[in-house]
Amino acid sequence: VLDAARERMRIEAPDDYLHIYEGLCRPAVEGAIYYKEVSALRSTNRLCNVPYDPMLKVHVAVDLGFNDYMSLILVQRLGSEIRVIRYIEDRQRYIPSYHQELIDLKLNYGTLYLPHDGKAKHVTGSSAMEQFEKLGWRVEIVDDIGIEQGIRKAREIFGRVLIDSTNAAELLNRLGRYRRRVNSEGQASVPVHDDESHGADGFRYLAIIADQMSNDSRKVEDPYSGFRRSA
Repeated sequence: VLDAARERMRIEAPDDYLHIYEGLCRPAVEGAIYYKEVSALRSTNRLCNVPYDPMLKVHVAVDLGFNDYMSLILVQRLGSEIRVIRYIEDRQRYIPSYHQELIDLKLNYGTLYLPHDGKAKHVTGSSAMEQFEKLGWRVEIVDDIGIEQGIRKAREIFGRVLIDSTNAAELLNRLGRYRRRVNSEGQASVPVHDDESHGADGFRYLAIIADQMSNDSRKVEDPYSGFRRSA
């Protein structure tokens, strides 16, 4: 009877099977917003080696932060397939520092996408959008469609996503731990704002602009690096 139950779990609930019988960590926090999507992505081997293709543009979806994490998702699109080739997150760094890290990768960059607050002026007197543009980036602002609609868009693209297991696995960890706040009655409400939410917000922005990413070429000059790159 126990062996039959084990076999049934292996077929019907592979994540539970691997956790209970194989001793593996769960792929996501149970009850997390993207629990099923993250589990499915792992079980279908889409957390894998995703090589950079120099013939495709590398677009960057950004969630802004300073004391909180700032997250940058580097992604290429081939047809309907969305390839996350690298994930960067850090805190207490200024925009020129991230710019230099991106330039040092020497990739074929396209558009850098910022959330709606990318247009807001800071104490420096300039917005994130203005700073990136001054550094030579082609910048677009992601439509503000609201968190819940953005989450629905994110769920829609999971089946099209490949994530590099070496350079972007932490993004999938963030998505797997992104969760809602639960009140004393056990009712889930708004997503929790914590270390996990910044990567998840960046992924939400990626979902909104996924079908806008293009591989066309236009030249833009980087006034700091002294070379020209495609955008």
